[in-house]
Amino acid sequence: MPRYVIRAARALTPLQEIADAAVVIEDGKIAAIGRRDAIEIPKGAKECDARQYTLVPGFVDIHIHGAGARDVMEASAEALETVT
Repeated sequence: MPRYVIRAARALTPLQEIADAAVVIEDGKIAAIGRRDAIEIPKGAKECDARQYTLVPGFVDIHIHGAGARDVMEASAEALETVT
């Protein structure tokens, strides 16, 4: 299966923001993500130039059930303060 590398201006992960990013894809799965100068790019990888874009996860589950019996959908300052 071909290997790919996506080069981007930056990438956002749940843990960090990566400037000058590269994402290596092998066998249809993400094999590495990091700064272009910090990860190994496989020889012969097909490159996708996305340097004018920011890469973000395709799905982030932000569903919460609030806190202290509060819900963010309550739209009150007290509810938002309790949840955060």
